[in-house]
Order: sequence, then structure tokens, then C-alpha cells
Amino acid sequence: MINGSVLIFTPLVLISGSALVSLILANRARKLANMISASTLTLSLGLLLYAFLKCLLYGAHFKAYYYVINAATGLMSVLLILLGLLATVYSFGYMEHELRYDLYSPLLLSFIVSMVYIVLATDMSLIYLTFELGTATGGVLITFSRRRSSLRAATRFLALNILAALLILTGMIIQYYHVRSLKVIAINMLPENVRLLTLLFYTLGFSIKAGLVPFGLLWLPPAHSEAPIPIHTLLSAALVQSAAFVLLRIYSTLIKVNMLLIGILITLGVLSLLIGVFEALIEAIWGSKYSKFHVSLVNICGIKRVWAFSTISEVGYIMIFLALYLSEPSHENAIVFLGGALVHMINHGLAKAQLLFDTGIAIKISHAEDMNYMGGVSKIYPLGNVTFLISCLSLGLVPGFAGYGTLRELCLNPDVPIYVRIAVAITATTTIASILISWYRTFLTKPKSKLADLSDISKAMLVPGPLLALLLMVIGVLCNYGLIDKSKFLERLIYDVTEGIKVCK
Repeated sequence: MINGSVLIFTPLVLISGSALVSLILANRARKLANMISASTLTLSLGLLLYAFLKCLLYGAHFKAYYYVINAATGLMSVLLILLGLLATVYSFGYMEHELRYDLYSPLLLSFIVSMVYIVLATDMSLIYLTFELGTATGGVLITFSRRRSSLRAATRFLALNILAALLILTGMIIQYYHVRSLKVIAINMLPENVRLLTLLFYTLGFSIKAGLVPFGLLWLPPAHSEAPIPIHTLLSAALVQSAAFVLLRIYSTLIKVNMLLIGILITLGVLSLLIGVFEALIEAIWGSKYSKFHVSLVNICGIKRVWAFSTISEVGYIMIFLALYLSEPSHENAIVFLGGALVHMINHGLAKAQLLFDTGIAIKISHAEDMNYMGGVSKIYPLGNVTFLISCLSLGLVPGFAGYGTLRELCLNPDVPIYVRIAVAITATTTIASILISWYRTFLTKPKSKLADLSDISKAMLVPGPLLALLLMVIGVLCNYGLIDKSKFLERLIYDVTEGIKVCK
């Protein structure tokens, strides 16, 4: 049996070594560097998947220093490194003409490894340092779009995240001053008033990083939409979810939570749901002139901006799940709410990544990111019609698809407050509308210029999107048609990941 230290630190060594190789070889032997990057990420994925399955099937857990792999952290780390692997493979084609690939590739790998170790850490100092590594590398990667607007977006991204870092650091100083420990579990040892103050700093800091309203409106749409597609994918589907996961871990370990904090979380969640999704719809129909929060001097109707606003909305679901769990942690629904938050992360991560990968293909075919100048992609890439629809229905929480569990637990659950159920129903419906409008304008309208042929698109770009769509379909079938329920596997999964979120020792 592989011991905990090997399982936990081998991915760090492998991916860090691959980043160093890319720095040296990427411009001189790009294919070799790419092969090494893909191989190390694949091996790391295999190790983390092995650890997750051991945790899930045999109740194992692996610890090394202040890192732990259990059912929850294992599931999240597998999701993050899978998305990182697919984004890296996608980059082989999407960034094939990048002159500074020797800088891009190591930064991408560093970005991926930082996200994985954020969710594995159980100490606030490690979470903080790893998050700032992700922030720094992410900020630089945004600028690889080579536009002036991308520089402005990266500046705003870094400025807001520096503010978030200062808030989190203040919380850490308060915590350490009183209990001489920065372990997540040690927050319970703080005096009540001090604990409330510390949690306020942590909540505000990680809410900014997670992109919740109002903070996310200031940096998330510009930064995500200006970034190259592989980076936008990891920012939307992975990094903001890592911040939300940290909040889940902090709050789930608390013995007692002040009602003020619960009110803040549910307010941020509902506002993020509604404002994010309506901004996405406005962007899909009328563009940045009316949706605002744009850093370019020219107004556009950006398909990437639709996905950026949608991300704000999706993180709102996670905060609502957390607030409902904290309201009555002893209630029979509590375990469903906390596990539901993590399951929603899986659905959002896979579906949003799929939409972005197909969007990148559409951009290459139509030579534009503005939907006013796109169209006709369906003729060149007909498979995109199917994969777009799968992700649309999954993000729209439609029965039979991977996202339906969120609708069932938040909208169809009589124990959930009526205003939350109404907000969820509105959000799910509007999400479908914004995606379908974007799909129509991109795929079905008449082309505005000469389209590229599918043979001009790198084969590396054609694999990740359909693969994720297939994975979403498999999850949807297993979870919605009794194939898992009959063996009680789904219930056990929810229970194990819920208990895993709470373990921060």
C-alpha cells in the first residue's frame, strides 16, 4: 500500500519538475515538453484517483504534515487535476502560436498544482501561501491574450485579490495571537467575539476570491473573459471553487456559528445567484454596453463574458448550501446540504469547462470572441450542438442530468425557505436561456466572415469538450436513473464527502 506522504507529495514533485522542464525545453522542443507535462499530470491524476477510491471504498485517509486526502479532498483534487490536465492538453492547440510558451507552460502547471494543494491543506498558513501562488500565476496568465484590456483585467484581478489576501492575513494574525495555531480546526478555540471577528475577515477575503457579489462583479468578468480559454476554464471551473471549498471547510468544522454570519452567507448566495445569472442573460442579448463591468474601450457581446457572469451565479449555489447546513447542522437535511455543495462544484466544474472548451473551438472557427461577429459554427463543428446542449441542461439543473441534485435539494425540498426556492427556480431557468441564446448566436446564425475549416483546428482542442460532455452524461445517468441508488452508493458518497469536509486535523 502506498503511504500518505507518497500519495500527497508525489503530484507536487511531478508537476513542479514538469514545470521546470517546460521552462527549459518548451521553446526548443515543445512536443517533448508537452508530452512530459501531459504524462506527469496523468500520473498525478491516477495517484489522486487511487487515493480517493481507497478513501471512498475502504474508509481510508492519508495524512502528511498539514495535508490530508479523504473522500472530500480526494474528490476535489481529482476534479481539479482532471480539469488541469484537459486545460493543458487544450493549450497544446489553443496556444500553439504563443511565442513565450516557455513561460506560459510553467505558469500553467504552477497554477494547477496550487489549486490542488489549496484543497488538501488543513492549516490556514498553507492555504494562504498556496492561494497567493495561484493568484500570482493566474494574474500573469490572464495577460497572455496579448491585449491592452487583458493587462487592465489582470491589474484589477490582482488588486482585488491583494485586498482579499490582506483580509485573510488579518484573520490569521488574530487567530494566531489568541490560540497560537493556524490550523483550521483551531478556530473553535477562539473566544466567541474574537471568533466572530476572525470569521468575518475570512468570509470577506474568500468571498472576494470566490467571486461572490458584489466583489466578483468588479474583477471576475474582466479577468475571466480576457484570459485565454484554458486559463478562463481554470479560473471559472477551478480557482473560484477552491476558494468556496475553503469556506466550506472553515465553517463545517465550527461547533457554533453566529446567526449574523449565516445571514451574510445566504444573502451573498442569493444575490450572487440572481445578479450573476441576469448579468449573463443581458450580456448574451445586448452585450457589455448594458451588462457593464468591462475593461475594454469598445463594447462587445462577449460569449466568454456570459460564462464569467454565470460563474458568479454558480458560486451562489454553494454559499446557499453552506448557509442552510449551518442553520441546522443537526437536522437530517444537513448532511445533504453540505454534500450537495461539493456535488454542485463537480457539476459546475465539468459543465463550465465543457462550454469553455467548445467556445474556444468556436472562436478559432469564426475568428472572433464577440457574438456580433460570430455565427455558422454548427456547419463546421456539428458535434458542438450536442455537447453545448448537455452542459446547458446540466447547469440548468434539468432532471436526468448531473445538476438535477441541486434542484432537488434546494428547490423541491420543503424545508428550504421559499425565497431560496424561488431564487433557485429563476436562476436555473435564466441559466438555460442565457446559454441557449449564446449557442444560437454562435452556432446557428449566419456567419459574419469566412469560417475556418475543422481541419485547421488542432486535434488537441477537439478532445476535452466531448470527453467532459460524455462524463456529464454518465454522471447524470448514474445519479438519476437508479443505477447508483439501488446500491446505496450515492448516499454513502454524500455521507463520506460531507464527513471529509469537516476533517481538518
